[in-house]
Amino acid sequence: MEKWSTPEPDMLLSVPSFGFLDAVPEARHPVALPMLLPGTMINVRTRNTLYRLTVIDGAARQISISGGRLFPCSTDVTLLGAIDGEEAVKFGWIVEGLQLQLLAPDGPVVTSTVESVEVDVDPASVTEGETE
Repeated sequence: MEKWSTPEPDMLLSVPSFGFLDAVPEARHPVALPMLLPGTMINVRTRNTLYRLTVIDGAARQISISGGRLFPCSTDVTLLGAIDGEEAVKFGWIVEGLQLQLLAPDGPVVTSTVESVEVDVDPASVTEGETE
């Protein structure tokens, strides 16, 4: 009988918990940044701005962001996560109905409320390594 090895706990990808969404009724369509591949593009429309995010390293929550007066040019930042109704950060999440907190080179940034999130997968990352 063949044995399957299980990965060590510290090697498993850390996925944020969905539990907090039950307590925040305005939260919709959650996106877990750690689950996205590098090159994935995300359009985030907030009440005041349209941001274009490109995933650099999802597990480390590193993105490149452009949009609005704060990011007229593409800027590398850390996406800390969604801020729930109690002002706690839900690390690694982008959630409609909640604000985003970012760590930019000039300091922390909190966006207005996220109204929509659209995830576009980089076609090169999907076809990489495939043959016809």
